[in-house]
Amino acid sequence: MNIKRPPSKGKLSKIGKKSINLFFDEQISSLIDFCNRDYLYWDQVKNLNIEMKISNQDFWQILKLNRSLNSKHIKFGKYAFSLCNTDKIIRQLHELDMGLGGSIKNISTLSEKEKDFYILSSLKEEAIASSKMEGATTTRKLAKEILRKEEKPTDIHSQMIINNYNTMKYLVEKNLKI
Repeated sequence: MNIKRPPSKGKLSKIGKKSINLFFDEQISSLIDFCNRDYLYWDQVKNLNIEMKISNQDFWQILKLNRSLNSKHIKFGKYAFSLCNTDKIIRQLHELDMGLGGSIKNISTLSEKEKDFYILSSLKEEAIASSKMEGATTTRKLAKEILRKEEKPTDIHSQMIINNYNTMKYLVEKNLKI
């Protein structure tokens, strides 16, 4: 597959003030929304067969400027990333998030013992994941072992996991009694 390179960013200066005014043009704005809906790349934008006041190359530069202005810039170590959240990406992330959370479709079919096991397992997983996001450095296997054996914490990382688990367990217990 041979992917064509898009026009360079430097070409925007040739459009000048005209490009800024085009941001407010209804046709251009609608086309930007259309292109961002599925985050179209240059190969698709250059072949759009829509009558515009500007060339496809100039429109590409305006689209890239729009995406740049709506991007989040993230540094990860020595790497820098630019992320542009589109409606489609946000919708897909929401679906992924909802699917990863796990669910019991028919809780009434589970015994009390199974329900308790499911809740405790979920709390352990959440405590481990939360602790790791907060900076705890341990393996999932070791963290599960610490919680299973109910060991005393040996360092700040295991303390974070145990604290998160105990807090979540306490909240669930209080909520169930209400």
